[in-house]
Amino acid sequence: MNAGTLVSFILGFGLATFGSESGLADWGWRVAFIIAALLGLITLWIRLSVSETEVFKKRVAAEGVVKNPLKDVVLNHRRDALRVIGIAMAGNLLNYVWMVNYPSYIHIVTGMQRADTLLIGVISVTISLLIIPFIGKLADRIGRKPVLIGFSVLSAAWAWPSFALLYPGMSFAEALVMMTIPMVIMTGFAGAAAVMMVEQFPAKVRVTGVALPYALSVTLFGGTAPYIITAMNGWGYGGYTWIYLAVICLIAAIAYSRLPETKGQPLR
Repeated sequence: MNAGTLVSFILGFGLATFGSESGLADWGWRVAFIIAALLGLITLWIRLSVSETEVFKKRVAAEGVVKNPLKDVVLNHRRDALRVIGIAMAGNLLNYVWMVNYPSYIHIVTGMQRADTLLIGVISVTISLLIIPFIGKLADRIGRKPVLIGFSVLSAAWAWPSFALLYPGMSFAEALVMMTIPMVIMTGFAGAAAVMMVEQFPAKVRVTGVALPYALSVTLFGGTAPYIITAMNGWGYGGYTWIYLAVICLIAAIAYSRLPETKGQPLR
């Protein structure tokens, strides 16, 4: 997600810098869809050209192929699927609030030029991408649970400052710090969540087992975030949006604490 968002920020920054406001409204937004379609084709080509791992092939040879993995997940892996929703919910919510939409929020609150806020997004997300491999290594060393609990607790703590500390006329450097802090915090999710979700399922249903509940989590927590925040603003409770973020993060922290540690455990 971070890399995809970075591409969108770079594209948006380029259009905002070299285009005009009317151009962006008339035709600029179509450029993003065209580039996304091309990247989708490249991704499909890469996926089709990459062979399955030897570990997966051995598992399939030993256990066979499940004819209806969706049915198997629903009937036999409901608890594992719920775990994936719990693992992903805070990260999905914050991805949309702090990564996708935060540059626009900075633009609205501070009055900063849109190109500048998109450049802030480019820099902060790039920093997060550089950190993620080290967080993944940390999760391999001390475990997935401590990293995810740290991510959720720090996110809950930063929920209020992330909104309250923005002010009109804020400088570029200050706004960059404001976005970089949550991007660094969220590397805990990016570096540990994906592998922990994968480790919940046996090979024969792993893809479906992760894809279905993760998509539900994106829909329930990520996809609804803009509507919930807009509704709260419309009702006059926009100043309490941070409470929603903090509550979800604390619920996630409880969920993480109750998960079995998967570090060092062989894949099923």
